[in-house]
Amino acid sequence: MSGINLAYNNTGTIGTEDGDIQISLKAVHRPTAEYVTTLREQLPLRFPGATFSFLPADIVSQILNFGSPAPIDLQVRGPDLAANFKYAAALLRRIRLVPGVADARIQESPSGVGLICPAL
Repeated sequence: MSGINLAYNNTGTIGTEDGDIQISLKAVHRPTAEYVTTLREQLPLRFPGATFSFLPADIVSQILNFGSPAPIDLQVRGPDLAANFKYAAALLRRIRLVPGVADARIQESPSGVGLICPAL
């Protein structure tokens, strides 16, 4: 783990507990969205307790996100970090109820709070 990981990566990895998996598809393949749907269903079943998200792979979406790992990036700030995290967790529960939201998660550790909502 080093600052180099953060400098050359915009996927939101913040520590040694985070990682990226990059998958290359063959030239002839089913629609990417089908693979993502299957992975969204299967990965949590096979790895309980782990959090998964699927960031946009295309350069246009990455540019439109201004380098953020998601189109919507909410930040909770205040002097009480524990209260910030508690508020972010409550907000996340409500955001997950919004139809069309996928991969919503708290990106940062409880020492600094940021909500990520990659898909609407």
